[in-house]
Amino acid sequence: MTRLTRRSKLQRLVCSVCDLLAARAVLRREAAIPFAAKLNTTPEALQTAYEQARATNPKLTRGQFIAANMLGRNLSDKGITTDKILAGLASGQSMGKTLQSLGLSDKEAKQAESKADHDVKAADKAAKTGAPAKPDSGH
Repeated sequence: MTRLTRRSKLQRLVCSVCDLLAARAVLRREAAIPFAAKLNTTPEALQTAYEQARATNPKLTRGQFIAANMLGRNLSDKGITTDKILAGLASGQSMGKTLQSLGLSDKEAKQAESKADHDVKAADKAAKTGAPAKPDSGH
């Protein structure tokens, strides 16, 4: 009987761990929702792209990934893409140095980073208030 009790406790523990992992996955997807809307994609597609980028650059943070996507969207008219920014980050450059290596001046790089930061905060605020994220307002 003691053995059965231990087994059932272990099964409950395993179920709890599985539930925790599933909940973490849902939270990750939900955290991407405001940014996904701003980037005209789905949370699932954004999460998949992040996982692929992390395979190339294990040091890449979610914040860097989102910023790279915002910057790529905002700077596409200058030929700067998300992939180019991610490649610069993977090579060990900072975001600012990456943008400069892609042809922006120091001032332009700082302005672009500031705009991307503002866009991220606006999307996050929209998600918290329940308002839809505004699509591409500064393009």
